[in-house]
Amino acid sequence: MKRLLLSGLMSLILLPSIAWATDDTYVNNGNVIFPPQIDATNVINNGTFDFRFNTTVLPFDTSNTRNFTNTGNMVGSVGFRFDNSPSSSGTRKLAANFRNRQAGVITAIDGIGILSQVDGQPLNTEFLVPSFLLISATNVINEGTVSAGAGGLLRMVGTNINLARSGVQIRPIVPQGSINNLFTNYFAPEIAIYDNYWGQTNQVMDSANIIQASGPDVIVTSPPSDVQFSPRFIFGGAFFGTIFGTATIQLNNPVGDFYTNTLAFTNIMFTNMTGGLESTNVPLTNVQQAVFVQLPASGDVNVGIRFFNSTDIRNPMKTASVGISLAQTNVVTTGNDLSSIYLVDTLASETNRSFYTNFTDLLTLRPQNYLLERLEPFEFAFGFSGNADFTPNFLYDTNFASATVTNDYAAYSAFVDNIASRPPNIPAGTVTNLPGRIEIEADSLDVTKTRFRADGLLNIRTKHLISSSNAVVDCENLSYTLGSTNGNLKVQNLAKESVTRFQGDIFAWSGVWTNQLNIIIPNFAPDPADTNVPPTKFIPAPLTNVTEVRLHALLVYAGDMLTEVPVVVNAMVTHSTNVAINDKMIVVQSFLIDGQSFTLNGSITFSNTVFIDTRGNAIVVSLDSWIATNAPNLLYFTNNGTLKIPREAHFGDDRLIPYSAFVNKANITAGGQSIASSYFENDGNLTANDGGIFVTTPSGKMEDGQISATADVQFFASVLKFDRSSINTGSRLDLMVTNSLFDAGGTAGNLFTCRDGFRLLIKPQTGDLLGTTFQTVAPNFAEVDHDWAGADRGPSAAGFSDNAAIGGLALTPEGFDPLFVFSGTGEANGLYVDFLDLSQLSDYQNQLQIDPNLVIYYAAASLSFTPPFTNGAPQQPEEYLDGQFNGHLRWVRDFAGPNSSVAVVSNGVSILVNRALRNSLIIDSDGDGIPNGSDFFPFDTVLMARLAVTNQPAMTAVLSWNATAQTVYQVQSADNFISPNWQTVLYYTNSATTDGVVTIQIPVPPGSLRQFYRVGTSAP
Repeated sequence: MKRLLLSGLMSLILLPSIAWATDDTYVNNGNVIFPPQIDATNVINNGTFDFRFNTTVLPFDTSNTRNFTNTGNMVGSVGFRFDNSPSSSGTRKLAANFRNRQAGVITAIDGIGILSQVDGQPLNTEFLVPSFLLISATNVINEGTVSAGAGGLLRMVGTNINLARSGVQIRPIVPQGSINNLFTNYFAPEIAIYDNYWGQTNQVMDSANIIQASGPDVIVTSPPSDVQFSPRFIFGGAFFGTIFGTATIQLNNPVGDFYTNTLAFTNIMFTNMTGGLESTNVPLTNVQQAVFVQLPASGDVNVGIRFFNSTDIRNPMKTASVGISLAQTNVVTTGNDLSSIYLVDTLASETNRSFYTNFTDLLTLRPQNYLLERLEPFEFAFGFSGNADFTPNFLYDTNFASATVTNDYAAYSAFVDNIASRPPNIPAGTVTNLPGRIEIEADSLDVTKTRFRADGLLNIRTKHLISSSNAVVDCENLSYTLGSTNGNLKVQNLAKESVTRFQGDIFAWSGVWTNQLNIIIPNFAPDPADTNVPPTKFIPAPLTNVTEVRLHALLVYAGDMLTEVPVVVNAMVTHSTNVAINDKMIVVQSFLIDGQSFTLNGSITFSNTVFIDTRGNAIVVSLDSWIATNAPNLLYFTNNGTLKIPREAHFGDDRLIPYSAFVNKANITAGGQSIASSYFENDGNLTANDGGIFVTTPSGKMEDGQISATADVQFFASVLKFDRSSINTGSRLDLMVTNSLFDAGGTAGNLFTCRDGFRLLIKPQTGDLLGTTFQTVAPNFAEVDHDWAGADRGPSAAGFSDNAAIGGLALTPEGFDPLFVFSGTGEANGLYVDFLDLSQLSDYQNQLQIDPNLVIYYAAASLSFTPPFTNGAPQQPEEYLDGQFNGHLRWVRDFAGPNSSVAVVSNGVSILVNRALRNSLIIDSDGDGIPNGSDFFPFDTVLMARLAVTNQPAMTAVLSWNATAQTVYQVQSADNFISPNWQTVLYYTNSATTDGVVTIQIPVPPGSLRQFYRVGTSAP
């Protein structure tokens, strides 16, 4: 066997005699504590393998084993290896089968190594010997629990791996403790605690400023103290020196505990009320110690503060200790994991000063009065709580001799990590080399309801992921390469946004000083109101006693320690025809969708990782853009979740073949976005924080969609539809649509806002945007240009049909003196606007420019002022503006659009007419001498219907009108419109319960050349 064994231990059971030939089966039903040599085809453990006291640095393994079965408990330092290994030399192979049954527990434990000396210098420094749990088999089944230590590796390799309903974990760091040595001036550092800065000497400070209280708020601040910072730069591998500076910590409303004791008394004589002498005891020496702790703002964090007697019985000051712990649920065992950190301060209780050297961390130091460790120290376990309440004057009283004191102080900071150790911070595999990682590689993998816990990394690679339904993954670093041989890959329950971990910087300051408290003791003084006391009676002077106060304060700031750390996916690689990701992920190094269809139901954020090289230079490994290589074969893109890209997002535009379909129903945010797809649909939010959004598509639509960009927004399309959508660009909006550009009509409610104008560079063959408002915004003193390709059809309602007519145009200045310029794209173009809003322009005649090749036609308009009267009658804005700008601003009075119409009743029929025309006090449409605005029936003319001629022998007239519910109508006809002789043709009863359009057919009298019809309400 190829491993080191601890001698002197004996097995508790009789082992089979060792034979040179491979045995058929090895079975353990007992308790084995001495690692046996096993050479057997089948190995079965029903009992216990307990190798915790094994001193080997290699995992225990067997020889020539093809089948492993564990039903019992296997625990070993430094672990186990399950594969088919030759007994002497040769190549290791996969075993045939590995099965850890439901009751089976396999645990690999980190070892503890001791470096006794380096270059002849004593160290006595602890370090972790990594544990290993290595499983290699064609078929791997885990129904129980397998685990390795915080410094170790758990690896599974197989053809078929089934981990359903099992537990796979890296256990948290096991506390080891730290030792302060008073003789040789060194210490053994706790695992994964690193010195940040240290300082210890004396200083002059203002003790009155340590505690500041205002109402319910208490602020505790340490004085600025000289410290030495840990070296952060290494040049050529050599130590380059220490950085000197000052450090101050501030605690806001901290928790605290307080201890006080009177050491000695003195006797003082004073005059009593009878004039006689009386003695009393007053304090001669007091001890006052305060401990303040700032905890993290969130998380299930507990704190304990203890005081402990000095080792010198003559020293009345106490050792102060603080314990901070975070409770977290272990997802594998469902029990509680408690992450704790303890700080012991002996500055007041002991005489040790100066520093201990940390030989394992670039020669950093720690003040000798501090002990920082994960293991509960003796001083905390057997200490006691304080006996005093907090008062704002606990450390300084106005009766003290002076606020300025000379004190001994110590200052210290350390980084507490949750990962046992970290390799050099370089791009070459930092995460993949972290200890405490799980690696799984399989052709076929089932992790249904599997519970994973790790600290360093969870790395899964499989060609076919059967299922990850209801899996639980508790690890801050993830890496996935996942495939599906059936063409459908669903990634779910493999990542969450954060995990509970205790990690971060802890800061401490403590000081010891002495002050004097003046105690005033009044002698008897008679009451001035007592008339029996002679005015000349002698009043003794008050007595003064000086009390020495020995003070100690410990401030611990853990407010920046993290209780939740974000989960980072270093690689997300998928291989399947159809891929769906339902989890929330931050991906930092690589992302690949190797398939034709991708659906995001969760959240993906691209990020980057910053590394520091050996000379202190930052190296950024970025995943900051979505480009063709991220999805080289993708055709169908659907987003139902959230996608965040720091820089450019290229969806099909940076390759020869665009996407077949791009559908966004939720949120996509990027620096800039370019989309090329045969079909485009945005029902969610597309946001470009630093650039523009460019869409190229034969067929596209936005329904309840929003687009927001700091730069241009451009559409290149054949067919494009908008409904209940908005576009907001900090620059220009371009619409280049060849076939059909339209919205859902007057109720579409679209709003397009731009700050550098908009352009319609080609007129679509069909379609209008009468449910869309264009709001163009001009910054301070800016000229914003607009180009429009609509046809000029004159002041006619025909200009609002299939001519890219828009529902609204609002000109909005953001500052002073803007200029809105409108031009045509050809020699003569028309921009037809249902509602023209000039109400925000203070001087529209100088703030609006219409070039000679364009006419803006409007059906309704508004101004910032009331137009003047003409011929004694007030004008409406529409009438006032008509013909201005040399005839390039025209009113289309015959058009009644969604934003410009009003319903009127004519001959009993409700019809829509232009609102301004209806309300005009100048125009008389029916020629009755009453202007429309004063006429109850300004359009009361004969309602006519065109004859509908069919190929049938008998001609019929088809009449339609808007009929009121439960109303009788009289239909009349005449063959002469100039002097009609109206004859009743029929009565029609609209028996419907609601208003609506009705249509009737009336036979035309034989031989009639023409017929005129009118409809009115009447009783039969």
